Amino acid sequence: MTYKNMSGIHVWQRNRVENSASLVKRAIDLLLSGRLKISLTTIVLASKSVDPAGKGVSASTILRNRQCHALYKKHATLSDSSQKKRTIPGSELSDPTASELRRAYLLASKSKTALIAKVILLERELENCEIQNINLREKILSLQLPHL
Repeated sequence: MTYKNMSGIHVWQRNRVENSASLVKRAIDLLLSGRLKISLTTIVLASKSVDPAGKGVSASTILRNRQCHALYKKHATLSDSSQKKRTIPGSELSDPTASELRRAYLLASKSKTALIAKVILLERELENCEIQNINLREKILSLQLPHL
């Protein structure tokens, strides 16, 4: 594609991002005016009522779009126990991608026992990968070194 064609795509994408942010802001304003709880679910529902097209904004868009996510985090009203589960420490996950952020929120909703089991399984898998890596390195060295 030529740069001229790409510029139209960039404008279209920028408009989508700005439109999503605008819908999220209006949805949050509506919820605040009604003194309602601010959560992903309530923002998604409220965004449908403020969107002239009636489509609204999905939860994944709110998490993916930096502007939408910032608005959500600023106004979210989570209970203490929920806040503990949903908080992702910044020092633990520096500059997360949108995919990592969605994954972190998914993992935050799991029980401690389920997370422990997942960590142990991942450690086992890592150990197996390291053993395979060592075996492959030995194989490569045996092929490269002259046989005596």
